[in-house]
Amino acid sequence: MSHRLTWATLGFSLVATAAIGLAAPDPTPTPPAPGEKPVPKGEKKPEKKKPEKKKGKKKPDAKGKKGKKKPDVKGKKGKKKPDAKGKKGKKKPDAKGKKGKKKPGAKGKKPGAKGKKKPEKKKKPEKKKHVRVVKPGPVILIKNARVAGARGTFSLVMSKGKITALARQIPPRALQQLKVQQTIDAKGGRIGPGRIDAWASLGDAVPLGNALDGFDPYDTASIRAALSQGVTTVFLNPMRSTAASGQGAVIKLIPGAGRDEILVKEGLALHAGLGLSRGTLTGSLTDGQALTKFFEQVRNYQDSWVDYEEKLKKYLVALKKFAATQGKKGAKKGAKKGAKKGKPSARPTPKRPTRRPPSRTSSKKPGAATAKKKKAGPKKPARPKLNRGLALAGKVLDGELPLRIEAHRVEDIQNALELKKTYGFRLILEGASEGHLLADALAEAKVTVVLGSLAQGEDSSSYPMRRVPDLAARLEAAGVTVVIGSDGWAKSAILAEAAGLHASAGLSPASAEAAITTRAAKLLGLEKTGELKRGFVADVVLYAPSEFGAEAVSAVFIDGRLVYQRSTP
Repeated sequence: MSHRLTWATLGFSLVATAAIGLAAPDPTPTPPAPGEKPVPKGEKKPEKKKPEKKKGKKKPDAKGKKGKKKPDVKGKKGKKKPDAKGKKGKKKPDAKGKKGKKKPGAKGKKPGAKGKKKPEKKKKPEKKKHVRVVKPGPVILIKNARVAGARGTFSLVMSKGKITALARQIPPRALQQLKVQQTIDAKGGRIGPGRIDAWASLGDAVPLGNALDGFDPYDTASIRAALSQGVTTVFLNPMRSTAASGQGAVIKLIPGAGRDEILVKEGLALHAGLGLSRGTLTGSLTDGQALTKFFEQVRNYQDSWVDYEEKLKKYLVALKKFAATQGKKGAKKGAKKGAKKGKPSARPTPKRPTRRPPSRTSSKKPGAATAKKKKAGPKKPARPKLNRGLALAGKVLDGELPLRIEAHRVEDIQNALELKKTYGFRLILEGASEGHLLADALAEAKVTVVLGSLAQGEDSSSYPMRRVPDLAARLEAAGVTVVIGSDGWAKSAILAEAAGLHASAGLSPASAEAAITTRAAKLLGLEKTGELKRGFVADVVLYAPSEFGAEAVSAVFIDGRLVYQRSTP
């Protein structure tokens, strides 16, 4: 029984094996899938391998790969880390770089955007103001000196070009602190501020220049003569011209000094004259009309520049709009052309050659393209021609400079007042020999009058002036500010004499002294000058009383340095 089962089982397995191994191939093979290459006969169809999962790869080589992986993974991690860091490192700098590029780019856009806005008008560089070179002397003490208007004696200390101390008594400890190097005993003589000649004409007109150009610094005789009368400062003006002439300059009378040391200020005023060439009413009328015509030209010149600037602003706005419209049109045309090029034509139509000859009346050449006329942009306004003389006179109308007019007769003074009323400039009147006839009008217009020396003798001309000896006193009584000058650079030595003559004719001695010191300094815009005060400029004059009671200049100090000393017999 067991043998039968064994053989039967064996037979069944043989039959099953034969059936499996000797199975006939399928006569109708399955067609290939779309996109799949057909398998040639006799070759088996390759089996589709399912994509192995990464975990599946790791699982078979778990131990081996783990052993290898740990270093590999570390290696990879090691590579990845540096790579990652490297990438990060690259990315970071790239990112930073990009950010760096973006940030400046972004920032760059902002200034660019700002740059696109109207740029701020750069102010024209102002002309550098002259800075005077001061060469002060040693620390000097003047003791036992009298001061005008005060009782007793005083002590004055000059240091670094300034008055550093002025008192009745200065303690020895303070003198040690001030480090006094030289002591001068005034012996009861008076000390006062340096005198200022506010009208020292050079006699020549300099239309566009400075009066200092006509000054001779080597004229030591005239300089010493002025110093001998206590004159330390002079206002030079290029007068003697009916038309507007050049600008004045303030200088210090330092013998042998250069321009940088003597020049204090320049370009203080513009100068003109009325009635200087003709002594008749017709001449006064002609000069007045000529000066009026000149200032009308100045005003028209200024208006032309104002109109030009306004038109230029409008032109720049219009130009910007025009450029923007041209840019938009160009962008639209470019977009249309790009769109046409991007669309493929289904049936390109070949261009047929034109066999028709050009007409005889046509001026165009055959094959010439008809160019459209471009729209013209805004027209730039024409710039006015530059005129230095009119530009300089424009500063008078703008209130930057006063106008100093020399006028003596009443008709010429009236013309000057009319010009001031019409154009509104600051007026300084020089001469004013008949000014007493218009004293109230001058006071109402707040005109400062600079007087010269009183004329001696009678006027023998055919049209004599109506002079009065007490002119300064009458003007001051009416409320006019009076300043005294010499009316000529070579006459600066007579400044004190001119002030004395006006004082003897009715002007108070204090006013006469102020007319050649404090008032003159204020008129010329000299700060901390013309008075004996602490912190003021050390331009000091030392006087010594003579046997007859008259004061004589003993020594002169400019910036605290001795520049003149009277020689003793």
